[in-house]
Amino acid sequence: MRCDGCTALGEAGPWPEIFPLEKLSLPEETPMEGSILWYPGSFAPFHLGHLNCLRAAWRGLQSELNLLGAYVQPQPFGHLAYKKLEDQSSILATDLVRLRILELIISKEDWVMLDPFAILRGKGSNLEHLRALRGNMSAAMTHLTGFQAGLANVIEIIWVMGDDAFPHFREKFLDPHSWHSKQMEKVLQDGKFRLCVVHNRPSQRTLINSEALPFQVLEIDAPPQLSADLSATALRNAWLSRVPESEISQRLGSAEAANYMRSLRG
Repeated sequence: MRCDGCTALGEAGPWPEIFPLEKLSLPEETPMEGSILWYPGSFAPFHLGHLNCLRAAWRGLQSELNLLGAYVQPQPFGHLAYKKLEDQSSILATDLVRLRILELIISKEDWVMLDPFAILRGKGSNLEHLRALRGNMSAAMTHLTGFQAGLANVIEIIWVMGDDAFPHFREKFLDPHSWHSKQMEKVLQDGKFRLCVVHNRPSQRTLINSEALPFQVLEIDAPPQLSADLSATALRNAWLSRVPESEISQRLGSAEAANYMRSLRG
């Protein structure tokens, strides 16, 4: 699979027609004011803990911000080598399977959409994909009556991550001359951007030190009902152990996704 029409990174093609906007709360009048949440990750596979992290960010920010919607973006399979998936559960990390599980889990959420850009392109960093998000969203909006090119540039993008991922993320921006810092400069030039760190693992809360970073960091404490310790590794192991489908369903938060995972066992 490859994306030949990723507007932010290549010449015009089919990408604007397939970028999802159906759950985005677009205002009837312009200019557009609001924020969207963007949640990238390996998601091998996506599960209820991931969705609850995004839910916690949404609930924690919606009283202060005009949230228009949220996008979840799984990284391409080639980026998951560090996970060393060499057993039968590696099928759960393949691109098409991860996309399908994610689709099934978010299908009942009226504010969450799948951003397949990274998998369709098959390469690139999160920062490159973040810049492409704005460009692809803007291109897709030009196909809607009453919207103009570049309109998405006034929307704020808020990158959501769990607090366990923040320390490694922060290290990349301590050197102002690093590749990541230079890419972040471009992100900030493109439009409004902030990072949202969700404290969603009660057993290992991470201290957030955002000093010296070139962007604002928001912190959200997930309520107890959205902060259960779940992991994709434990889910893969449970799948390999052939635990009852009902248990898989609880971990995914979706009976449909659990049924799909069961069908992959062979």
